[in-house]
Amino acid sequence: MTENQTATNSYLQVTSAGAYHCSSGARQDSAQKFIAFLLSCNKSPQLSDDLLTEHLHEDLSTANTLIKHMYSLGWLELKDTQSIATMESLEDLLPQLLPSLSTEGKAMLSDTQGFYISSTGFPHETAEELAALSADLNSLQERHKNLVSGNLSLTTNNWSLVDAGGYSRLGFWPIHISNEIFTLIISGPPKLEHPNFLALTWALFVRYSSTMSRN
Repeated sequence: MTENQTATNSYLQVTSAGAYHCSSGARQDSAQKFIAFLLSCNKSPQLSDDLLTEHLHEDLSTANTLIKHMYSLGWLELKDTQSIATMESLEDLLPQLLPSLSTEGKAMLSDTQGFYISSTGFPHETAEELAALSADLNSLQERHKNLVSGNLSLTTNNWSLVDAGGYSRLGFWPIHISNEIFTLIISGPPKLEHPNFLALTWALFVRYSSTMSRN
């Protein structure tokens, strides 16, 4: 990130990779917490010294180092224009976003309780059962987190049914927002790098984050 890129007329925008890093687990590190703050805003905030020090809780030099690190990892980008989160209802928005996240055009989103919010490509009865399965998998992950993240040192909590070649046939991708765990269920290899993954995650954070910030 150059000095010109840190000019105050630039806006901080989360990328799909940043949204994934933030939402794929319970937020603990400074980067996850800061990205969660950005996603809870309904507009991308203007970059400023006050923004960095207030929300990274560091002195300006350390905050700038952290921002440059997140930028280098592709979690953040700077834009000349402000981006705005869509405020459409999830019922209208999700059918537009979900198909692009699956190579097979089959994806759905379920909530913490195991009910599906929206589905594309799956029959209704199948979607209901997959949503219930997602809640069971989240419970299983929680019970065995000391093994997965502790003994095995695995930072992922996604689950997948794979074929003989190791390719995902059906994947379950938890999206953690405050105390809620939504699950993105995708048939075939996922396309989480797609801009619509950011749009989906941003929409959920704006609506459900306990650190919601309207600016």
